[in-house]
Amino acid sequence: MVFKSNLSSLLLKELSNLDPEHIAEYEHKDLFKLSYDKGIIDDDLVEDSLEKSILAKATVILTQLKNKNFYTVYADHISSPRSIAYALKHNYFNSKDISQIEFTDGDNLESYIKKYATKNFVQELKKDLLD
Repeated sequence: MVFKSNLSSLLLKELSNLDPEHIAEYEHKDLFKLSYDKGIIDDDLVEDSLEKSILAKATVILTQLKNKNFYTVYADHISSPRSIAYALKHNYFNSKDISQIEFTDGDNLESYIKKYATKNFVQELKKDLLD
């Protein structure tokens, strides 16, 4: 029982540190699938860890978007627009942070979310991970 708990914790910590845009190519997907199939990790734990991964990536991106020392980085020119859109859609950032995000192509907060936020981003990533 302790082994199962420790393994679960280790897997979920690893999962929450992954880049959500590269989950489908993750080299140890088979380990997660086996652990999921054997009941070591379950849907709620996987989805929670994936959401942490998305929000961690979004936080890194927000820092890049706010850093205007040399040039402006626009929200649609980043490595993971789906992560930042997910965070924006779920009100993860405060209004001061959001006001510092610059959009291009006539986008604003609402249109950006509509364009990049997928309805079931966490479930899509879970499918990528476990298929």
